[in-house]
Amino acid sequence: MCVIAYAEHVRPTKDMIEAMYKANEYGAGIAWRESGGVSWAKGLSVEEAMELSEQVPFPFAMHFRLPSAGTSERLEACHPFPLSDDVELALAGSTPGSVLFHNGMWNNWREKLIDYAVKSGKKLPANSWSDSRGLAWVAHHFGLGALELLDQRVLVFGPETVEIFGTSGKVNGWSLMDVPKSDAKIWVSNTHWVRSGNYYLDPPASMAGGHHQKQIANGQAGGTALTPFRGAAGVDQDAGEWGGEQETVQETNEAYCGLG
Repeated sequence: MCVIAYAEHVRPTKDMIEAMYKANEYGAGIAWRESGGVSWAKGLSVEEAMELSEQVPFPFAMHFRLPSAGTSERLEACHPFPLSDDVELALAGSTPGSVLFHNGMWNNWREKLIDYAVKSGKKLPANSWSDSRGLAWVAHHFGLGALELLDQRVLVFGPETVEIFGTSGKVNGWSLMDVPKSDAKIWVSNTHWVRSGNYYLDPPASMAGGHHQKQIANGQAGGTALTPFRGAAGVDQDAGEWGGEQETVQETNEAYCGLG
């Protein structure tokens, strides 16, 4: 299972990055704001990911990839993907718009993309397809509201806003994770990586009673005002708590993908 990390006020430690990469070693990616737009680099080694995570300005998002079954294993299939007509595969670039990171598996995505393209008359670009690239294509052509209906864990990182999408029901998978030797936390899309190798953290703080899921930036590096996530069908949801329900969701997804 891939993992997305969103850093708003504190950087993940090298140990955290190493653990996320070890559990998802098909390439890392990172996006940050620059010159009024969004820049990205992907297909990164763990060393490159560590280096860039220390250099880019706040806020920034990172992704560590474990391919879904039946998707491309090429480096250009790493995240993020720009929301554009061609959902470009460049390993580094910039856009005046937003980029998308995905954690999970979108079932039957090939058939759905073909159906969307045929019915809408939109052109599907070629090369290195995955369900995640498909989500970026859908979000570009049909709007971010489509991500609410498709029920996937997604982070859309834009020049002014950051929107985090969870899953419907009681569990959405996102958690605030303690960063060692810091009072601040980062958002992570799952905690599967925490138990990989010899690296462990205390359970992440739950956000029970809070409304900290959709994040809208004020346009200044490091500053965002937090409001609810966008869940399925636009329902505001609290962040998922550490517990058995999330473990069940993760185990089910991993088994389905042939990863468990």
